This record gives sequence, structure tokens and C-alpha cells, in this order.
Amino acid sequence: MAGWYENKLRELGLLKGDTLFIRVGMLLRCPTLYLASDRVDSIMYRGIEIHEIAQTIGRKLGYLPEYEVRLELGDKLVLVGHIDLLHPETHTLVEVKTTRDPEKKVYNEYLLQVSIYKWMLEKLSGEQWHPYILLVHDVSLFNDKLRPDIEVALLTATKHPVWTIEYTTVNLVAPTTTNPEKLVQEKTSLYYKQFRRNKTLPRIPGKHCEYCPLKDKCSEYLNPSKHSI
Repeated sequence: MAGWYENKLRELGLLKGDTLFIRVGMLLRCPTLYLASDRVDSIMYRGIEIHEIAQTIGRKLGYLPEYEVRLELGDKLVLVGHIDLLHPETHTLVEVKTTRDPEKKVYNEYLLQVSIYKWMLEKLSGEQWHPYILLVHDVSLFNDKLRPDIEVALLTATKHPVWTIEYTTVNLVAPTTTNPEKLVQEKTSLYYKQFRRNKTLPRIPGKHCEYCPLKDKCSEYLNPSKHSI
């Protein structure tokens, strides 16, 4: 498998020369799963259609879609994030998520993701950024109110509300973020050291394992250790 990791990382542009690029998504779930199924969210939800709608509307409001941010963490180690929507003038960042949960819960994974993006942007710019989660109800893809709701929610986000606002088809969530620096440093260091040592990355069991094409060959999936996501 060692050769597989190196080939996959180079294929995705995450290994250039001796420099290892770690995407934020690799910190949120098993990095092996991330490489094996690069678009897990699209498999699980109607992610592609929803993101395209939100990005088209966002562009009209001054947002930059799929904004890439890079932060050097050390010699030949770079953290890379792709923010769904970023408004450079109002310092607003928005992550688009879908949910099937009738209670519209916001998973810790989502909170951690926007916390990391906020931390990265503030480290690079020295200025404050305002993160939001646009939570789209899964049943609303073909609802006539979806596009108007997204437009109003994205416009509202630029005004930096400090509470969650509920619309018919979406919720604009103003999350409480935490400083993720310690977690980022620990995980990226673990990944970096293991890859330098044996050209592999960790396998960490979690809720997304069922979607991994390598699960039947994964010792952590078949016999989970105490470490999990």
C-alpha cells in the first residue's frame, strides 16, 4: 500500500517533490478514506447540485467560490483548505452543507472545519473573519424557495449576524468556533511523520468507513482500535 499512498497524493497534487500538502478534509476524517474517496460528501448527499446553486448565487453577491487558502506549517508541510464561498470585502466565509436530520443538527465536523478555515485566514491576514454554515435541507433541492432562500442567507451573512437564522429551505448557522491550532498541529505532525517514515498515512475508523472502497482490506475497519473520528 505504500506505493498507493504516494501515487494517490501525487495524482491529487498533494505531494510535490518532497513537500506534503494536507487538505483540511483529511483532518476531519480518516486520511486514507479521504484519498480513496475524494468526494465522499457528494456520494453521501446531493452535494454537487447544492454547491453549484450556492456558488452561482454567491458570485453575484461578490463571493469567491472554492477559494483556496494555504498555510505553511513547517519545512515541506503545507495545510490546504478550499472554502466553499469567501467574501473578501466583508471577511465572510461560508461552508455549504446538506442535512437529512429533521432537527437540522450541525455536526462537530462542520464546526471544526469552519474553525480551521477561520484560524488559517486570520493567521495569514492578521484580521478577523466571520464563519457561517449554510445548512440546506436535503428535501429542498427542487423547492422553488431554495434559490431565493440561499440568496437572502448569503446576503445576510455579509452583515455578520451572531445568531442562527431559519428559512424555509435553509438555515444560516452562526457557529461558535474554537481555536483548532493544537489539533491541527498534532494531526498534521502525525501524518507528516508517518508518511516520512513508511510512505503511508493513518487509517482511523469513524462514521464514514462504510463509504470507503478499501474497507474490506483495512485492519482498523475490521478490528477498530481505540482511536476513532
